[in-house]
Amino acid sequence: MRDLGAPGVAGKLHFVRPSEPGRGPGGRSPLTFGPFGDVALPRMGSVARSHFVNGQLCTGCHELAVPAPPSARAPDGVLAVDTTSSEWAAGPMNGVPCQSCHGGRLDVANAAGVELNDPNMDLASGWPRPPGSVHDHRFCGPRGERKIGALSLTLALESRVTGDVLEVDATVTNVGAGHALPSGEAMRAMFLLVDARCGDARLAPTGGDVVPEIGGALERRAAGEDWARWPGAAVGQELRVVARTGAFRDYDGPGVFAEGMLAAADKGLPVESIVGARTIVAVAADGLVTLDSPLPSGDVVVRGDPPGAQPTERASRLAFLPGFAFARVLVDDAGRAQAPHFSARDVLFDDRLPPGRPARTRHLFRATCATPTVNARLVHRAFPAWLADERGWSTRDRVLVEVTR
Repeated sequence: MRDLGAPGVAGKLHFVRPSEPGRGPGGRSPLTFGPFGDVALPRMGSVARSHFVNGQLCTGCHELAVPAPPSARAPDGVLAVDTTSSEWAAGPMNGVPCQSCHGGRLDVANAAGVELNDPNMDLASGWPRPPGSVHDHRFCGPRGERKIGALSLTLALESRVTGDVLEVDATVTNVGAGHALPSGEAMRAMFLLVDARCGDARLAPTGGDVVPEIGGALERRAAGEDWARWPGAAVGQELRVVARTGAFRDYDGPGVFAEGMLAAADKGLPVESIVGARTIVAVAADGLVTLDSPLPSGDVVVRGDPPGAQPTERASRLAFLPGFAFARVLVDDAGRAQAPHFSARDVLFDDRLPPGRPARTRHLFRATCATPTVNARLVHRAFPAWLADERGWSTRDRVLVEVTR
């Protein structure tokens, strides 16, 4: 292995497994590498390496920058597309190895002190390790069986009714991860989805923050286009309308996206507020839709799936639902959002959650009872809707945290 001091993929790590003449298979005695110095096996040599215990090895794939046109996000013509390792190094958990949280733990012996003449001992026997000191090769992430994302995030709700308006404040905080969330490949995203009901009746959203367009839409149209006809629409789908003020959100993200580091416009996240959502109740042959109530005016409208829908054949379309999104959104030369890291030319926005920093959103609904029920979910999506469509993949968002009050 070489050049761990200059982390990154694309050939910067070189893995070898040297061997020398010996008694092993093929007349060779292979060497293996691991974290412990007291391992001794008769069939192979073992060499301890510190990068297996201090997290340095992870840096090879989890710190990457690519050339890009100079911009406020890439002032030196270098665009950071994965900064997990440097975020960890600069954060409150620096010194805690990555595998302490991400490694699956094993209850095994240490393979030292082998007694070959003892019939009760095999070739890899020894005394037990302290609990939690040995890890297997599984890397537990947000989609893993250990639900590590749920252990790293908190979601708090406050709500109040004034007249016929329900106001909901949601606060999402990264309380457990040593790096910003979500992490890894930048095509990942976390979506906050907020829903309010009186009994079984869903309350109509009337204002507040929304999931941006990276949540996916079946169709999108701007003001001045035809909002009446939607060929391909289906009963039960929604039309959702937002207003844009022209201002940008000055959020507190990681790295250069932290509060005060960039102008709000350079952080790339427009201020959007939902005006209203209407359900499609009928579709004519020419695409003319009938809605449950008239569509309000606004700046942008999308056709999407209703809240809670999980189509089996494609990713659910969440754009402009009451909620929010947390992601590092890369764009390519064509301006396509959530581009893969190898085609990235700029960052549209990066409002991922750094360790310990809360993100607050506000959502308004038309209340039809004195004590509505509010449900909020924070879900993880592994890849964008456009990629799922392109590859024919089905995807289901994984719920990380859910709160009802």
